[in-house]
Amino acid sequence: MANLASVFYSQCRWAEAGELFVPVMETRKGILGQEHPDTLSSMEALASMYANQMRYKEAEELQMQLMNIHQTTLGEDHPFTASGIDYLVLIRKNREESQRQSGENRF
Repeated sequence: MANLASVFYSQCRWAEAGELFVPVMETRKGILGQEHPDTLSSMEALASMYANQMRYKEAEELQMQLMNIHQTTLGEDHPFTASGIDYLVLIRKNREESQRQSGENRF
């Protein structure tokens, strides 16, 4: 199921990918635990998909969860923690740009 979700994601078929990414992530959380690399991979994919759909609030919330897990399990200086922080900054920047553009388009 995760592979099919990835195929849909690569084809920009967001709705279909989301229908699979969410249950994959939830199943992995239940079986493997929230800190397992496969679970984290599912969370990263879902956060990325949300960002690509301009669902920035959901992307940001999920990315915050990931960042907190990485900080707790891997430490502040680990590359995964740093890249998670970078991606969170990018999500916020894109959200702000989107809000600015939608505000400009109203007038």
